[in-house]
Amino acid sequence: MSIETAMWPLQVAVVERLEKESALTSKVTGIYDVVAEEHTHPYITVAEPTTQQLETKTAYVEELAIVIHVWSVYPGKKEAIDILNEVVKAIGKGLSIEGPFKLLEVKKPTLQVIDDADMRIKHGMARLMVKIKNS
Repeated sequence: MSIETAMWPLQVAVVERLEKESALTSKVTGIYDVVAEEHTHPYITVAEPTTQQLETKTAYVEELAIVIHVWSVYPGKKEAIDILNEVVKAIGKGLSIEGPFKLLEVKKPTLQVIDDADMRIKHGMARLMVKIKNS
């Protein structure tokens, strides 16, 4: 059985899903993999993919986690929370992944908003857990 990780296809699927939501894209200046210093807040980054293999004799399944970050300089946490709400709505509409993969499960994201080391910045996080079978 030939296997490969679904880490990058999952990131692409998440970004594509988020970019399709005008209610979300109207609240942010962009959705990025890499952020340059000149990007204006608020914006989203998609990062920290991790995987755990759940291989059996007949199947190769990955449980993947990916973190969607919201970066805001709005005074207080409201803007970050509003954007996270739009992220949850977007992900709730489903993901479509390319390649030799089959989505088995997409759990609702866990959410958190914290003060960044730079106290001007509010940092929202949506941790998404997904099970994908390598077909």
